[in-house]
Amino acid sequence: MVAMGFPAFAQKPPADNTVEQIKPPQDEGKTSPKAEVVIITGTRLQSQFSSSSPMEIIDSKEADSKGISDLASLLRNSTVAAGAPQITSITSTAFSSVNGIQQIGGQGAESISLRGLGANRTLVLLDGKRAGPAGTQGTIAAFDLNVLPLSAISRIDILKDGASTIYGSDAIAGVVNIITKKDDGGTIDAFYSQPQHGGGEQERFTGSYGATFGNLTFRVTGDYYKQGELARRDRSYLDCGAPYIFNANGSRADLIDPRTGTYGCSADLPVGQIWIYDSSGADPTVPGSGLPWNGSPGFLQYGNLGKYIPHLGANDAGIVTPANLFPVGYNNRVGDPAFAGSQVASEQVYDYHSPYQDGQSLQPEVERMTIFANGSYDFNDHIQAYTNVLLNRRTTKIHSYTQFWTFQYLYEDGGDPQATADGLACTFCILNPTAATDHAGGTVQVDYARALIGAKGDFDFTPWKGWTWDISTQFSHSCGYYKNEIIFDDAISPYEPSGHGGDDQTCATMPLTRDRGAPCLTLDWYSPRVLNGQLTKQERAFLFGVDVGRTSYDQISTEGYVSGQLPFKLPAGKIGVVLGGAYEDDKILDTPDPLFQNGGVWTGAPGGSSAGVTKGSDYTRALFGEVSLPLLRDMPFAKSLEVTGSARYTYVGSYGGQSTWKYGLNREINDWLRVRGSRGTSFRSPALHELYLADLVSSASQRADPCINWGAALTNGTINQRVADNCAADGIPNNHSGAGVTESVISRGGKGFLKAETSDAKSFGFIFSPTDTNFQLSVDYFDIGVDNEVSQLGVTNILFTCYNSTNHATDPTCRLFTRIPAGAAGAFNLLTVLNDYINIASQRQRGVDVQALWKVELGAGQLNIQAEASHSLEQTQTLLPGSPAKESVGLIGFPKWVGNVDTTYQLGKWSFFYGLRYVGGTNNLSDFGVNNPQTYYGQPVNFVLRTRPYVYTDVSVAYELPWKSNIRIGISNLTDKKPPLVSAWAGEYGTVGDVPLDGSNYDFFGRTFFVNVTKVF
Repeated sequence: MVAMGFPAFAQKPPADNTVEQIKPPQDEGKTSPKAEVVIITGTRLQSQFSSSSPMEIIDSKEADSKGISDLASLLRNSTVAAGAPQITSITSTAFSSVNGIQQIGGQGAESISLRGLGANRTLVLLDGKRAGPAGTQGTIAAFDLNVLPLSAISRIDILKDGASTIYGSDAIAGVVNIITKKDDGGTIDAFYSQPQHGGGEQERFTGSYGATFGNLTFRVTGDYYKQGELARRDRSYLDCGAPYIFNANGSRADLIDPRTGTYGCSADLPVGQIWIYDSSGADPTVPGSGLPWNGSPGFLQYGNLGKYIPHLGANDAGIVTPANLFPVGYNNRVGDPAFAGSQVASEQVYDYHSPYQDGQSLQPEVERMTIFANGSYDFNDHIQAYTNVLLNRRTTKIHSYTQFWTFQYLYEDGGDPQATADGLACTFCILNPTAATDHAGGTVQVDYARALIGAKGDFDFTPWKGWTWDISTQFSHSCGYYKNEIIFDDAISPYEPSGHGGDDQTCATMPLTRDRGAPCLTLDWYSPRVLNGQLTKQERAFLFGVDVGRTSYDQISTEGYVSGQLPFKLPAGKIGVVLGGAYEDDKILDTPDPLFQNGGVWTGAPGGSSAGVTKGSDYTRALFGEVSLPLLRDMPFAKSLEVTGSARYTYVGSYGGQSTWKYGLNREINDWLRVRGSRGTSFRSPALHELYLADLVSSASQRADPCINWGAALTNGTINQRVADNCAADGIPNNHSGAGVTESVISRGGKGFLKAETSDAKSFGFIFSPTDTNFQLSVDYFDIGVDNEVSQLGVTNILFTCYNSTNHATDPTCRLFTRIPAGAAGAFNLLTVLNDYINIASQRQRGVDVQALWKVELGAGQLNIQAEASHSLEQTQTLLPGSPAKESVGLIGFPKWVGNVDTTYQLGKWSFFYGLRYVGGTNNLSDFGVNNPQTYYGQPVNFVLRTRPYVYTDVSVAYELPWKSNIRIGISNLTDKKPPLVSAWAGEYGTVGDVPLDGSNYDFFGRTFFVNVTKVF
């Protein structure tokens, strides 16, 4: 577990390819004259042998060539990360939770997940030391890559397998060690990028200066960064969520909106409609029982639609509507018997596209300001003190839109007077007018501070002469504020029928609102103006407001160790030993706005949504040791053979104690071939949010329920017989519509019953370095298994696992949700889903990494080619013991192959760069169900469930100007590749437009021009 076999990957190699030129975290910058040791990420031993664990080293200059201006984007380019979805500022903004599973770090957070195992299983170090997490809301757990600018970074070491024995908890998938700059001299740097199609521009300005004065060395960096917003209106492939479906002959099957002459948007939020439910269900005595909304929702929409579709007759289901209110959204074929005489399908004029949608942020606006300083002082030849300080502020601004609605009863003999006044009448209906608003954005501000102080040196007395020591303490503090534009629950819920969570109140019976005491205002929910969000100033004040929450996270950790060689030696060399200890204390406090704590924020769920105060702390104590045994040297077929071993005992206050171990083997067969392998265990105690998350109540759609219309679903093949039988066993009618109520999803921490995760990681590979050549190749196999993984199941998994169980009556997942009882309004609808943090069964990742480097003199210049690829063999997750493992390899976001090829040609003052980035094709057909019929409103179609392989091209050219200046201009995504489009109608992925956001390895911006100017002094 020492230096990498060829440490030059992802950076220009040193002249002699020796590991001594790759400085470790503890040896960056000025060191004591007698402390000439090399300590590489993944070990604390003083050795110059190659690593028994696979590693990658990324030089920060790689970012300059590709037009990358931030740390997160640089790390996501690495193949160890590109093969699985990452939490980016795009995904953390678009989805604060996915299927009820909370995103780590809050909106705007950026983290790194190695091997797809999750950001909380990847340990990020700063100069070899822990750095506390940052973010907002109660789910902070990972280091936020926003806090450190690229301009302060020298290189990044990525250890690609578990290292809990060396660095402690969280290092299950690997370690990312960020090495900062410590050299002397000054630098001024300016960067600007502009996508060709607008939106998402970036700018960065940096000033940095380092110097040595006698025994004192320091460097200070100031950095300003701004990322412009990319709104949905900025790209055609983001703006409209079309079904994106095709006929058997390859022609588009999407319906054409006759008002625009283009494909209709029917995969986004429908807005501006009145949803209408026939509450009598399948009662044959209801007039017009043949209409599709008998037991299912129908839609009424205002507009000048008479020249396209017929008006609703007064005798249809007993419904009477004004002349400008039309039924839409329930037939997609001309000649449908329900709409005889229609020239177009009613679905064609159903509005899913709100004008507010155009302004929704995909990439939010981000502004960061950072100061980073480090320094050291040599007291003498044997003792050095060192320190660094990091101060960062991130501001993220988000624009969005949402629906808001009310429920009201409407009867022939009475009901909602406003509906009656607007000309609506029905025999026995529930009306659900659904409006739209752009009052749904927010602002996040996170202030992050970290300070480290330490000392290191060597002993100059017997018997410890030659041994070194290092002790340090770091403190980090994250303080975040999240301001959200919200809708007041007391403006809507109390004035709804009690059967839908309301109090049957009116402005006459409740003249002041329940929570605020604001004067009641009667909205004309059924008017086109309100439905389209065109509210008066008075109405906006009654409905809308803001809430502000605050999150703080504090971490303090101390670590110390001694290392050296034992006085006796083996025939092949001396035994290296490390002994050390560490402790860490963590505290979290998330305080939502009092309004949100008390359920005063409307989200559509009965009683509104709410969150409690998340408050908790934990501590960790550890002892660790490491040993290196050189067994053979200069023997046949074993030029050298080294075995390394390490062990750690960790005690966590919330969990208890546990030991981990790791061993590795490094065999240099001859001058050009080396084999290596390692195996080790790791464990991760539950994070603070997984332990202490207070009751977080959110809402979810009934559409996740597999029992909705289960009779038709069984006939169509979208569910199996077991699911249908279990739905029937619960007494759910086969035509249950799921209409009328949005369920509440309750998420909580698991303190008291959560176990720690454990893992077993194996790797084996070889390094091929032919003598007298400048070519190097490594191939490594990895296999990482995690047991007792801490996670949330998610709403879909809970419901499907329950109803697909062979032990439905006793399956534990069936106790995690409740339904509205028979006979009550909304009978059989989901009422609550309990989505706590629990220990699921297991997760396993297997694959092969390949890296190659070739350097050759070409003409008057030098050509460097670097290549890396990763092939995923398995990415499975098993939720509960006995349940089938779900395979993700090959699904969208999880390509089997990813790779990079970077070519640089240096010719005098000129430098030319040509880079290729490969993302393999994906296919969700097996996940969707090979035998599932692909239908659109009952018509056979073909969904787009796969993506083709992608190759992105980046080019740039740099020139050394006079006065120690350099300019680089370039183009990223040279061929202007758009992200893949998929059928959002299939419901297989979270999409914006028809772009799957799980594919964080795709480019959303298109062809982008950039320029970088640097001045050194």
